[in-house]
Amino acid sequence: MSSFHEPFSELCVLVPEKCHSAGTLFALGANKIIMGPIATLSPYDPSLPSPLGPLPDPRLGPCQPIMVS
Repeated sequence: MSSFHEPFSELCVLVPEKCHSAGTLFALGANKIIMGPIATLSPYDPSLPSPLGPLPDPRLGPCQPIMVS
């Protein structure tokens, strides 16, 4: 976060709706967080399959992981 704080005296984050996983960590590193009425922060990434994750839509077929290399 220091690379974001260096050029600016204050870092403000706007969360209109969902902020999960790395987005939550980024937001928590800011000086100020402004959240909308339905905004949520979560350490959990809902795109990853787990018992806490959303159920896949059977009409869309099996979920495919996204790989970034």
